Amino acid sequence: MGSAAAGIHSVAACEQSCGALWPRCAGFIFGRAGAGSCYRRGELQPDECHASTQFDLHLAKPMYSPSPPAPPGAPPSPPAPPASPRPAAVVDLINVAFQDTSAGVLVHQFDSVDVTNAQWGEPWKLSQGEGSWGVKDRISATLVSRRMNWGRGANAGRMPTFSDTFGGFVLSPALLSGDGGLLCSYDHDGGTMQRKCNPVGVSSRCIPGCYREGVNGGSVWCRRGWTEWPCAFRPGDLSLMLETQRNNAKWKAGDPQQWYNELILSERSYSRALPSSIQAVFYIRARTCHSENWAAQGDKCESYARAMHARLTRHFGLTAEQLPLLRLDLRDFDTPFSADSKL
Repeated sequence: MGSAAAGIHSVAACEQSCGALWPRCAGFIFGRAGAGSCYRRGELQPDECHASTQFDLHLAKPMYSPSPPAPPGAPPSPPAPPASPRPAAVVDLINVAFQDTSAGVLVHQFDSVDVTNAQWGEPWKLSQGEGSWGVKDRISATLVSRRMNWGRGANAGRMPTFSDTFGGFVLSPALLSGDGGLLCSYDHDGGTMQRKCNPVGVSSRCIPGCYREGVNGGSVWCRRGWTEWPCAFRPGDLSLMLETQRNNAKWKAGDPQQWYNELILSERSYSRALPSSIQAVFYIRARTCHSENWAAQGDKCESYARAMHARLTRHFGLTAEQLPLLRLDLRDFDTPFSADSKL
């Protein structure tokens, strides 16, 4: 049956954790009285299951209800705000996902290619800032989970992220499972600013951020047994990427550019799914906005995240419960995300 999900001891909590991972979690098996174990499943065929006196089968309920398909020939409709979450708060679902060591929580931290002012325009349109020439077609993100407590030196005791102070978005896990959402990944910083396509965007000649350095540099894919620079992991090899990152942690954990992973997402897929592609806005619990590793990216910490959250909720007509502002503690490997106390 595999290993039970850690820290989950009720049907409700198991259901919430599976819903947060949908569609990667199709359902779960939960032990009856005395067992109390949660086993999540990526694929299920209920008709082939056998009756049991010890376990019950439950099908997943997604955190958000999917929209019905449009009839043929109908004009595209504007994206609708996400439905209200089921009883569990969004922050609880995100913390449950953080405990999932097979994946984790998908985050994007604001960087030099995002806009510099979050108070005007449409700042949630990522990779559109002044420094974004040639990279407007992709978004960089990172997966974090409780398993990743392997930092050394200045990184000791905190989870591996691009920056130790910058705010960002918790992105929907649906971006990883949708067709064309995830373009590739790296078990380290992939230097993807130098991996460009001309023309920009995915084509038969180039995949943004995933080919060799330069313009239309050609593909080089990692595989089991060979994961050397400059290779990238294909979208279907995300588990192999995380395994490689874990195996290399002992000798990369002290390098500020080698210890966190980098996922390259399609900017087009992200924008089409707005606002549902964003689960939450977060800022990092830090005393200053100076980043130990990335000091030249600008002030994109708590004040920037607050301005971004205010503009997002106002533009899309969302409440703070639907799209929360969260605080992230990089040194908390149990419940790192908490609701902002000032809202």
